[in-house]
Amino acid sequence: MVRFKDATGEWSDASDLGGATAIWHVQAEPLTFGISVVYEGSTGTTTEAYALSEIDLERRTAKLISTTTRISEMFTNARVLSADCLVAGF
Repeated sequence: MVRFKDATGEWSDASDLGGATAIWHVQAEPLTFGISVVYEGSTGTTTEAYALSEIDLERRTAKLISTTTRISEMFTNARVLSADCLVAGF
């Protein structure tokens, strides 16, 4: 499950928006995992991949890398984001 908080402070789940979620990588040392989410609709397909690495459970911190690719009849685009983050829970 991929949960996120929007600009209004409301929590949502990727499945609330029609997304299918899968874990694609897990590594024990150092703790690392990846998740992919695919949204398919009448306007095209959006694929998101999230990688959490350098996870420190004591400090509750991690490195997040996020990619998004959108493909439709009108356009194709992609983005990559990287950030240090606080981990609320596993």
